[in-house]
Amino acid sequence: MMWTEFIEKIKHFKKEGVKSGLNAASITRLLYSGAFDEMIDDETKKIPAVDRYKKLYQELIAAMESKSQLPKATGMEQIGINKITTSPQLILWRHSVNPFSRHDISGFCRNFLTNEGFELASSASGEITWYKKQSGDNQTQIDVRKSWSGLFDSREVYKQYNGDRLLGIVGIVVSVEKKPYQGGKESLSVTLFNGMEYIEGVRVWPGKNGKIKPEMIEGLTKNSVGLAIIKPKPWNDKAGGSIVGWTRVMGL
Repeated sequence: MMWTEFIEKIKHFKKEGVKSGLNAASITRLLYSGAFDEMIDDETKKIPAVDRYKKLYQELIAAMESKSQLPKATGMEQIGINKITTSPQLILWRHSVNPFSRHDISGFCRNFLTNEGFELASSASGEITWYKKQSGDNQTQIDVRKSWSGLFDSREVYKQYNGDRLLGIVGIVVSVEKKPYQGGKESLSVTLFNGMEYIEGVRVWPGKNGKIKPEMIEGLTKNSVGLAIIKPKPWNDKAGGSIVGWTRVMGL
Protein backbone atom coordinates (compact mmCIF):
# COMPACT_ATOMS: atom_id res chain seq x y z
CA MET A 1 0.00 0.00 0.00
CA MET A 2 1.26 3.46 -0.91
CA TRP A 3 0.83 6.59 1.22
CA THR A 4 -1.84 8.04 -1.09
CA GLU A 5 -3.91 4.83 -0.70
CA PHE A 6 -3.41 4.94 3.06
CA ILE A 7 -4.70 8.53 3.18
CA GLU A 8 -7.78 7.55 1.17
CA LYS A 9 -8.50 4.71 3.62
CA ILE A 10 -8.06 7.14 6.52
CA LYS A 11 -10.70 9.40 4.95
CA HIS A 12 -13.06 6.47 4.47
CA PHE A 13 -12.59 4.80 7.86
CA LYS A 14 -11.75 7.79 10.09
CA LYS A 15 -14.90 7.46 12.22
CA GLU A 16 -14.25 3.80 12.93
CA GLY A 17 -10.59 4.58 13.54
CA VAL A 18 -11.29 7.31 16.08
CA LYS A 19 -13.72 5.02 17.93
CA SER A 20 -11.02 2.35 18.20
CA GLY A 21 -8.49 4.85 19.61
CA LEU A 22 -6.72 5.81 16.40
CA ASN A 23 -5.86 9.50 16.39
CA ALA A 24 -3.71 11.99 14.52
CA ALA A 25 -1.11 12.23 17.31
CA SER A 26 -0.40 8.49 17.36
CA ILE A 27 -0.16 8.26 13.56
CA THR A 28 2.08 11.36 13.53
CA ARG A 29 4.52 9.69 15.95
CA LEU A 30 4.64 6.64 13.68
CA LEU A 31 5.11 8.90 10.66
CA TYR A 32 8.09 10.76 12.18
CA SER A 33 9.62 7.49 13.41
CA GLY A 34 9.82 6.30 9.79
CA ALA A 35 7.12 3.62 10.04
CA PHE A 36 5.54 4.71 6.76
CA ASP A 37 8.74 5.34 4.79
CA GLU A 38 8.23 2.27 2.59
CA MET A 39 4.84 3.64 1.54
CA ILE A 40 6.22 6.97 0.31
CA ASP A 41 6.90 7.42 -3.41
CA ASP A 42 10.40 8.19 -4.70
CA GLU A 43 9.59 11.77 -5.62
CA THR A 44 8.44 12.58 -2.08
CA LYS A 45 11.52 10.87 -0.64
CA LYS A 46 13.68 13.46 -2.41
CA ILE A 47 12.30 16.15 -0.09
CA PRO A 48 14.49 16.68 3.02
CA ALA A 49 13.17 14.53 5.88
CA VAL A 50 11.83 17.28 8.16
CA ASP A 51 9.99 19.05 5.32
CA ARG A 52 8.75 15.71 3.97
CA TYR A 53 7.18 14.66 7.27
CA LYS A 54 5.58 18.07 7.75
CA LYS A 55 4.01 17.74 4.29
CA LEU A 56 2.69 14.24 5.00
CA TYR A 57 1.46 15.38 8.42
CA GLN A 58 -0.61 18.12 6.77
CA GLU A 59 -2.11 15.51 4.43
CA LEU A 60 -2.88 13.30 7.42
CA ILE A 61 -4.71 15.89 9.51
CA ALA A 62 -6.62 17.05 6.44
CA ALA A 63 -7.74 13.46 5.82
CA MET A 64 -8.76 13.01 9.46
CA GLU A 65 -10.33 16.49 9.60
CA SER A 66 -8.27 16.98 12.75
CA LYS A 67 -7.20 20.24 14.39
CA SER A 68 -4.43 18.59 16.43
CA GLN A 69 -1.03 20.23 16.59
CA LEU A 70 2.32 18.49 16.25
CA PRO A 71 2.95 16.56 19.50
CA LYS A 72 5.00 18.16 22.28
CA ALA A 73 7.64 16.26 24.24
CA THR A 74 6.27 13.67 26.65
CA GLY A 75 7.86 11.20 29.03
CA MET A 76 11.53 10.58 28.26
CA GLU A 77 11.55 12.49 24.95
CA GLN A 78 14.34 15.06 24.76
CA ILE A 79 12.47 17.11 22.18
CA GLY A 80 8.90 17.25 20.94
CA ILE A 81 7.97 16.74 17.30
CA ASN A 82 6.64 20.32 17.36
CA LYS A 83 10.21 21.56 17.97
CA ILE A 84 11.90 19.53 15.22
CA THR A 85 13.33 21.82 12.54
CA THR A 86 16.55 19.98 11.56
CA SER A 87 17.58 16.44 10.69
CA PRO A 88 19.80 16.11 13.80
CA GLN A 89 16.84 17.11 15.99
CA LEU A 90 14.75 14.45 14.24
CA ILE A 91 17.47 11.94 15.10
CA LEU A 92 17.42 13.11 18.73
CA TRP A 93 13.67 12.55 18.92
CA ARG A 94 13.90 9.13 17.28
CA HIS A 95 16.59 8.01 19.69
CA SER A 96 14.56 9.16 22.70
CA VAL A 97 11.58 7.02 21.63
CA ASN A 98 13.77 4.17 20.35
CA PRO A 99 17.18 3.92 22.09
CA PHE A 100 18.28 1.29 19.56
CA SER A 101 18.16 3.73 16.65
CA ARG A 102 21.59 4.71 15.32
CA HIS A 103 22.53 7.66 13.14
CA ASP A 104 25.78 9.53 12.58
CA ILE A 105 25.11 13.26 12.98
CA SER A 106 28.53 14.11 11.53
CA GLY A 107 27.17 12.87 8.20
CA PHE A 108 24.74 15.81 8.16
CA CYS A 109 27.64 18.14 8.88
CA ARG A 110 29.87 16.99 6.03
CA ASN A 111 30.06 20.42 4.36
CA PHE A 112 30.77 22.10 7.71
CA LEU A 113 33.58 19.68 8.57
CA THR A 114 35.10 20.01 5.11
CA ASN A 115 35.01 23.81 5.32
CA GLU A 116 36.66 23.59 8.75
CA GLY A 117 39.58 21.70 7.21
CA PHE A 118 38.67 18.17 8.28
CA GLU A 119 39.29 15.15 6.07
CA LEU A 120 37.34 11.92 6.01
CA ALA A 121 39.44 9.21 7.64
CA SER A 122 39.87 5.72 6.23
CA SER A 123 40.22 4.00 9.59
CA ALA A 124 39.50 0.28 9.40
CA SER A 125 38.14 0.34 12.96
CA GLY A 126 35.52 2.94 12.02
CA GLU A 127 36.14 4.83 15.23
CA ILE A 128 37.72 7.98 13.79
CA THR A 129 35.56 9.30 10.97
CA TRP A 130 37.13 12.74 10.46
CA TYR A 131 40.47 14.24 11.34
CA LYS A 132 42.19 17.59 11.07
CA LYS A 133 45.86 18.48 11.47
CA GLN A 134 46.19 22.06 12.60
CA SER A 135 49.20 24.05 11.47
CA GLY A 136 51.51 25.52 14.06
CA ASP A 137 54.32 24.50 16.32
CA ASN A 138 52.37 21.71 18.00
CA GLN A 139 50.80 20.21 14.85
CA THR A 140 47.67 19.41 16.87
CA GLN A 141 45.42 16.72 15.41
CA ILE A 142 41.69 16.62 16.13
CA ASP A 143 39.86 13.31 15.68
CA VAL A 144 36.07 13.23 15.35
CA ARG A 145 34.98 9.77 16.44
CA LYS A 146 31.80 8.01 15.40
CA SER A 147 31.52 5.98 18.61
CA TRP A 148 32.26 7.21 22.13
CA SER A 149 30.96 4.19 24.01
CA GLY A 150 33.33 3.40 26.89
CA LEU A 151 35.97 5.75 25.49
CA PHE A 152 36.81 7.42 28.80
CA ASP A 153 36.77 4.10 30.68
CA SER A 154 40.30 3.38 29.51
CA ARG A 155 43.15 5.39 31.01
CA GLU A 156 45.00 4.93 27.73
CA VAL A 157 42.80 7.59 26.17
CA TYR A 158 44.39 10.22 28.43
CA LYS A 159 47.82 9.27 27.11
CA GLN A 160 46.68 9.00 23.50
CA TYR A 161 44.86 12.33 23.47
CA ASN A 162 47.13 14.60 25.42
CA GLY A 163 48.97 17.68 24.21
CA ASP A 164 49.17 17.43 20.43
CA ARG A 165 46.01 15.36 19.92
CA LEU A 166 42.40 16.19 20.77
CA LEU A 167 38.98 14.62 20.31
CA GLY A 168 35.92 16.05 18.63
CA ILE A 169 32.20 15.41 18.99
CA VAL A 170 29.70 16.51 16.35
CA GLY A 171 26.41 16.46 18.12
CA ILE A 172 23.38 18.07 19.69
CA VAL A 173 23.55 19.80 23.05
CA VAL A 174 21.03 17.97 25.22
CA SER A 175 21.65 19.93 28.41
CA VAL A 176 23.92 22.60 29.92
CA GLU A 177 24.02 22.78 33.72
CA LYS A 178 25.95 25.10 36.02
CA LYS A 179 28.07 23.30 38.60
CA PRO A 180 29.82 24.83 41.62
CA TYR A 181 33.61 24.75 41.50
CA GLN A 182 36.24 25.81 44.02
CA GLY A 183 34.86 28.46 46.30
CA GLY A 184 32.03 30.03 44.39
CA LYS A 185 33.41 29.63 40.88
CA GLU A 186 31.21 27.97 38.32
CA SER A 187 31.78 25.33 35.70
CA LEU A 188 29.38 23.83 33.19
CA SER A 189 28.41 20.21 32.79
CA VAL A 190 27.33 19.47 29.23
CA THR A 191 25.54 16.44 27.80
CA LEU A 192 25.94 15.87 24.06
CA PHE A 193 24.22 13.44 21.70
CA ASN A 194 26.09 12.26 18.61
CA GLY A 195 23.24 10.31 17.02
CA MET A 196 24.10 7.00 18.65
CA GLU A 197 24.82 7.70 22.30
CA TYR A 198 24.82 10.36 24.98
CA ILE A 199 28.16 11.77 26.14
CA GLU A 200 27.44 13.01 29.64
CA GLY A 201 29.27 15.22 32.09
CA VAL A 202 31.70 16.87 29.68
CA ARG A 203 32.88 19.97 31.54
CA VAL A 204 33.61 23.58 30.64
CA TRP A 205 36.05 25.03 33.19
CA PRO A 206 36.56 28.66 34.25
CA GLY A 207 39.78 30.50 33.42
CA LYS A 208 42.30 31.81 35.91
CA ASN A 209 40.00 34.73 36.70
CA GLY A 210 37.31 32.28 37.80
CA LYS A 211 35.06 33.00 34.82
CA ILE A 212 34.28 30.98 31.73
CA LYS A 213 35.44 32.68 28.55
CA PRO A 214 32.40 33.93 26.57
CA GLU A 215 33.75 32.49 23.32
CA MET A 216 33.79 29.04 24.96
CA ILE A 217 30.04 29.00 25.45
CA GLU A 218 28.75 31.14 22.59
CA GLY A 219 26.00 29.12 20.93
CA LEU A 220 26.41 26.31 23.47
CA THR A 221 22.68 26.08 24.13
CA LYS A 222 20.17 23.27 24.39
CA ASN A 223 19.31 21.66 21.03
CA SER A 224 22.09 23.51 19.21
CA VAL A 225 24.23 21.46 16.82
CA GLY A 226 27.96 21.91 16.77
CA LEU A 227 31.49 20.62 17.06
CA ALA A 228 32.92 20.29 20.56
CA ILE A 229 36.70 19.94 20.88
CA ILE A 230 37.44 17.70 23.85
CA LYS A 231 40.50 17.14 25.97
CA PRO A 232 40.21 13.95 28.03
CA LYS A 233 40.55 14.94 31.67
CA PRO A 234 39.55 12.99 34.78
CA TRP A 235 37.64 14.87 37.47
CA ASN A 236 37.44 13.67 41.09
CA ASP A 237 38.95 10.36 39.94
CA LYS A 238 36.13 9.92 37.46
CA ALA A 239 36.69 9.46 33.74
CA GLY A 240 35.62 12.35 31.55
CA GLY A 241 36.67 15.21 29.33
CA SER A 242 36.64 18.99 29.14
CA ILE A 243 35.48 21.19 26.28
CA VAL A 244 38.32 23.38 25.04
CA GLY A 245 36.49 24.65 21.95
CA TRP A 246 32.96 24.87 20.57
CA THR A 247 31.78 25.82 17.10
CA ARG A 248 28.08 25.91 16.41
CA VAL A 249 27.02 24.53 13.04
CA MET A 250 24.84 27.18 11.47
CA GLY A 251 22.02 26.57 9.02
CA LEU A 252 20.96 23.15 10.26
